[in-house]
Amino acid sequence: VIKLYKDEKLNSFGLVEGFNDVAEAIELQSNDRNTLIAQLTEKDTLGTISEREKRNLDANRKLLAQSEKLLGNIEKGIAPLLTCERLTLIYNDSTYALHTTDKSWLVRALKMLSKERTAADGSSSDCTDNPMYFKAASALYKLDPSAQAARSMGLLSVKNGMYSEAKKYFDDAIRQEVDPKKRAKDWLKLAVVAEKQGQLAEAKRACLESARANPESGEAYLFLASVYGKAAGTCGSNAFEKNAVYWAAINMANRAASVQPDLAARAESLASAFRKNVPDKSIAFQFNYKEGDTYTIGCWINERVVVRF
Repeated sequence: VIKLYKDEKLNSFGLVEGFNDVAEAIELQSNDRNTLIAQLTEKDTLGTISEREKRNLDANRKLLAQSEKLLGNIEKGIAPLLTCERLTLIYNDSTYALHTTDKSWLVRALKMLSKERTAADGSSSDCTDNPMYFKAASALYKLDPSAQAARSMGLLSVKNGMYSEAKKYFDDAIRQEVDPKKRAKDWLKLAVVAEKQGQLAEAKRACLESARANPESGEAYLFLASVYGKAAGTCGSNAFEKNAVYWAAINMANRAASVQPDLAARAESLASAFRKNVPDKSIAFQFNYKEGDTYTIGCWINERVVVRF
């Protein structure tokens, strides 16, 4: 489909339809595999799994990884072609008027408009500024309050600064979602909402749930590093204790890079900024701490760190 589009034998509508057909087929297979993997993993944990089921579990994990890699490669190829500007030709008032009760069309519209696009500098953006996103999200949630619909309403609520509403929608999405990687992203969105509300302990909990749902992603640890950084000065009663929080922030940034190596540059940039604010030797000495000692940060952070200058 991508080749046909580049050869000008297929228009933007055909490109989007072709992509969605393939992506949805992969998603249906992945959802089935995720459900089976969850069931067999539980049996494996309980020690009640048979040898045949173990082989089945391993096979489905490999197939799931292959599917994810396949879809990722397809998305890399199609992202430069489906710009936000081009999507306005497909998702607009005229096309929306023809599909206000078409669940399939609404789902596809929301997925395409909310799909993240990564820039050369590592930043990401989407096309949810398109007015059709609001209309499609509202219409779909009324028709079928599924995980995708709830997620879309959550993103919309965040854009409008309605964080309490956003939390309800993301909670709903997490409850219904069978794909652990999608759940991980929803948990991370919940963490962002909690941080904006000043609920830092809740933000930490959501980050850890995100990391648990997708152990291959370091994004949750990277965000938690920034949350810790913002908490400096609020935990502790003296200069050493208040700035010791930066050691915990550095640890989280390093953990993000170790889990997901392609985050190394962003993680190091964050850690470098934090290192400038850790307690210096003279302050640490005043409170009987030296290089290599351990210190447990209190309050909601509750992290054990090593003193390093």
